[in-house]
Amino acid sequence: MDWLDEAAKKHSEFVKAQKSEAYIERVIKESYPKKVAELWDMFKSFYDLAKDKFDGSKVFSAKGNEMQIVIGDIEIRGYAEEVEKMGGYYGTVNVNIKYLNSNRIGNAHFDNLLLGHVNETPTWVYRDIVNEIMTDVIFTQEDVEKIFKSAFSIYR
Repeated sequence: MDWLDEAAKKHSEFVKAQKSEAYIERVIKESYPKKVAELWDMFKSFYDLAKDKFDGSKVFSAKGNEMQIVIGDIEIRGYAEEVEKMGGYYGTVNVNIKYLNSNRIGNAHFDNLLLGHVNETPTWVYRDIVNEIMTDVIFTQEDVEKIFKSAFSIYR
């Protein structure tokens, strides 16, 4: 039954290879368009909550690698760029806040989002520049709320 032992050994090597960094990087790269769309959906859900509470313009547009939200005189834009990054990251997203009736520009609480992986699952992560957390922080719906809160802090 040497052939059975040999088949089991090759299967084990195959499973290990699938979990290698090369495999994970390929999965991240292939998931990028879907993960960008999911990210824009996170912003859309908060836009839907906020839009009826303010007067003025209301726009949500998400096409490919660009997203724009306008509520009143506040604009939130997201730009995704499909690039390979060091450390197994793929792609980057930058989020900007602009006040249309002034020259003020705001930023999110991170420099940019990176598509990395958590337990082999493609996941948006960032480095928290406000709190100087220099390890990966998983981007969640709470972070979207922080961006909106920061944008609308002009009214507080």
